[in-house]
Amino acid sequence: MLALAIFMGGTVATYVLSYMTTFARSTLHMGTTQSFSATLVNGFVGILASLAGGLLSDLYGRRLLMVGSRGLFLILAYPIFLLIVEQRSTTALLLGVGTLSILLNISSGAFYVAFIEVLPKRVRGGIFATVYATAIAVFGGTTQPLIAWLIEVTHNPMAPAWYLLLASAISLVAMYLMVESAPVRLAEPIVPPDPGFPPTA
Repeated sequence: MLALAIFMGGTVATYVLSYMTTFARSTLHMGTTQSFSATLVNGFVGILASLAGGLLSDLYGRRLLMVGSRGLFLILAYPIFLLIVEQRSTTALLLGVGTLSILLNISSGAFYVAFIEVLPKRVRGGIFATVYATAIAVFGGTTQPLIAWLIEVTHNPMAPAWYLLLASAISLVAMYLMVESAPVRLAEPIVPPDPGFPPTA
């Protein structure tokens, strides 16, 4: 259930960022080249950030990377959306999307490893596939139509940010509740045996 909540938050965030091209073009009325650049930036930095998330979580622990980067994502999502909506510039759009993509994918890269590590090997593939497919089918299939509907109904271009914040907050709580699984955090420190007498000079 924790993994499903985390996948939900990540899926909503992924599809909101993927929607930024349509959002910039149809809602903010930005140029075609500007709008499609958001997709390129999101994809490029997302690949690098996912790899960095997995690597850094090997060094510093899964929960630190998951909670830290998703917490920053939650804090920055609304101000970044506000900046994009108010500025409607290429710089604001690309820096905003790039920043959120980096934070999202660092967190996701650490989470994928953590989720796999806590599952028993005999059921690992089946459970991972089931949870992942459920999250993608339910939330991936509804996020973009939902935020498009919210914009139309509320006439507020900030509507996607509120849905993003709700999903991210739920996933952040679930990440905090997950157990640490990184070997670097689970390894017991080596304590030298007490010789029972003071060392010689």
